[in-house]
Amino acid sequence: EKVGDEEGEDRGGEQAEDQPPAEAGEGIKLTDAEEKAGFERRLKERDLKATRKIVENKLSKEELADIERRKQAEAAGDKSQAVKDLRKASRREYLKKREEAKLDELEQAVEDEKQLFEGEELTEKERAELAYKERVLQLAKERKRQLEELEQDDAYHMPAAYDDG
Repeated sequence: EKVGDEEGEDRGGEQAEDQPPAEAGEGIKLTDAEEKAGFERRLKERDLKATRKIVENKLSKEELADIERRKQAEAAGDKSQAVKDLRKASRREYLKKREEAKLDELEQAVEDEKQLFEGEELTEKERAELAYKERVLQLAKERKRQLEELEQDDAYHMPAAYDDG
């Protein structure tokens, strides 16, 4: 739509004939205001269409739990308990990251020793130390795999018996 279209001019002319000149000027101002509002509305719609919308990522279970914890803490109004809960959650996240870093570090150390002493004759102590590191790495990976399986399954699992007899 044009700002000065023919219909607007006709209305302005009709008003000038039917109404006194002071009121005709007000009618033109009203149509100008309406046209301006329409132009602004169309401009906003065009900008919204041109704007790329970012889709929110799906939140993980941990993030949802964290959000719920924060809401409950705020609702209760107990800030000291909220701080304690947030510290616990933060500590768990830190320990997970640290466990992965240490596991990677151990794996790299075992690989380095194997490559470094590949053709060398090792003493009994060195062979035992390398075997120990390999066993620790194997057990740590097995434990991590089992924990990941448990996290995927939300059901309760009975713990294994500690005694053999």
